[in-house]
Amino acid sequence: MDAFTRPPSLPHPLNGPKIARLEQEIVELERQIAERIDQVQALVKMPPPRPDGPARPARVARGAPKTLNDVQENVLVQWIRQVKELFSLSIYHDNKAWVDRFIKRLPDDLKPSKVRSVKKKRIDAEDQETLEHWYGRLEAVIAGVSSENIYNFGDTIFQIGLGKKPQMVITHRDSSPPFQTRTYCEWITTIECIASDGWVADPFVVIQGDHYFEEWLTYDGTPEKAVFMMNPSGRVDEQAACKWIESFHRQTEDRAADGQPRLLLFRGQPQYLSFKFLQFCEQHKIIPFSFPPNIGHLMQPFDGKHFEDYKRYWRSSLFCTMIDDVDDEKTAFLQDFPSIREKSFKPQVITNAFAGRGIVPFDPSKVGQPL
Repeated sequence: MDAFTRPPSLPHPLNGPKIARLEQEIVELERQIAERIDQVQALVKMPPPRPDGPARPARVARGAPKTLNDVQENVLVQWIRQVKELFSLSIYHDNKAWVDRFIKRLPDDLKPSKVRSVKKKRIDAEDQETLEHWYGRLEAVIAGVSSENIYNFGDTIFQIGLGKKPQMVITHRDSSPPFQTRTYCEWITTIECIASDGWVADPFVVIQGDHYFEEWLTYDGTPEKAVFMMNPSGRVDEQAACKWIESFHRQTEDRAADGQPRLLLFRGQPQYLSFKFLQFCEQHKIIPFSFPPNIGHLMQPFDGKHFEDYKRYWRSSLFCTMIDDVDDEKTAFLQDFPSIREKSFKPQVITNAFAGRGIVPFDPSKVGQPL
C-alpha cells in the first residue's frame, strides 16, 4: 500500500523559521525549569544556621483560606451574640471544615460547651434559677414599654386528615364502623398574636399545597388583614417567619404611639431567629424576647389553658364531618376558622392569660412555685 504524502501544492504547516523559533522557546523553558529545580534543591540541602552566623529567615505559616471575610465573620458573631441573649436553643455546628475553623476563632464566651448528664434534682434547681433570671430580665425590659405594646405570639399546627380517635358502639351486623380514617394527611399552621390589653392580631395561615381557592379568603368573618400563604410543608419556615413579622409590624405600627418600642415574647424556634428576622425587628423598634428552652411553656400566655379549646378544635370535630378530599377538608377548616377564633380570643381571656403568667401585671410568684 502506498504511503500517504502531502500534495506539493499545500505548504507544510511548520516551515523553517517557525521550527527554529519553537526550538528556541523550548530551550528557554528548559533553562527556566532547571533554574527552579536548582533553587529548590539548594533550599533542601541548606545546612542549619551556625550559632554565630546570620539567622535563617523564618517561614511564614499559611493557614487554610477563609470562606468568610472579616466583615462577614463580625456580622455572624454579632448574630450569635444576639441569639444567645434571647435564651435560644444551643447552636450546633455541622462537620463542614470552614465551620469548625470559624468556631475555633470565636471569642471565649461564645465557644460551645460539651453536654453532660445531670441529675433531675439539679435540673429542677437550674430551671428555678433560669425562671427567676428570666423574670428579672423581663422586669428591666418592660419598664420602658407600655402595657398595650407587650405582645406574645405562637404557632399552632393542625393536622388535616387525622382527628382524635373516637369510641363507637356498633352492632355485630355492621360490617365496618361508620367512620374511616385516612392514611394520608396534610398540615395547616396558624400564627396568632395577642397583646396584654386584650387585643388580637389578624391571623397568619400557612397551608400545605401549591394552589388555593378564592373562597378560602372570602368567608364571612375572615379578618381583613389576615394573611394566607402556601408552601410544600404547611409549616412555618424562615420565609414564612419573615413574612409574618412584616404583617405584625403593619398591624401594630399605629398602636405604638410616638415610636414607642414593642416587646415581642415568643418561643425561641430557629425560624424566628434568622438574621433577616432579627434585623427587621431592630430596624422597627421591635424587641424580641425569647422564653428559655424546656420551661418556656410555663411563661408563655398563649400556652395557657385559656386557649386549649382553640388548639384542640379540629382534632375533636373532624369525625363529625368526615370528608374524603383534602381540599374540601381545608375548605371546611377555613370556613369554621373565624368562628373558632371569635370564641377563643376574647379580650378577658387574653388579659387573664397574661396575668396568669405573671407578666401583666408583673408578678413572677404566679409561676414561681417549685418545678
